[in-house]
Parts: sequence; structure tokens; C-alpha cells
Amino acid sequence: MSWPTLSAEEQEEMDQAVAMLREAADQGHMEAQAYVGTLYDFGRGVAKDDRLAFVYYQRAAEQGHVISLHNT
Repeated sequence: MSWPTLSAEEQEEMDQAVAMLREAADQGHMEAQAYVGTLYDFGRGVAKDDRLAFVYYQRAAEQGHVISLHNT
């Protein structure tokens, strides 16, 4: 099930949220890595990107995140 199209204001808020999550993920926060992987895996408020999903899932999996281990 895909997300409905976001309004311009909602998309701006989503972009800011994704930027903050990616910052936390890039600093090594395992849960943020897994969540960013999920966003890109399913295209939730961002363009679907299998490569980025894999990168973030893999980072979380390397820290022992069980669901990310399954998703890589």
C-alpha cells in the first residue's frame, strides 16, 4: 500500500524529518539506520531507493538489529 501524495507543506516537513533521521543514522544510531532503511525500502515520504535502503539496513544489521538482518 503506497502513501497518498503529500501536500507541499507535508512534504517539506517529511524532508526535514528524513534529514534529521539520516543525520542520526550517519552518526551510528542503530534504530535510525533501520528506520531510514524502511523509509527508502517502501518509499514512505521519499523516493523509493533500494540501494539506500540496503545501505541503511546493512549498517543497522552490523550492529545487531534483527529486522535489518532479515531485510539485507
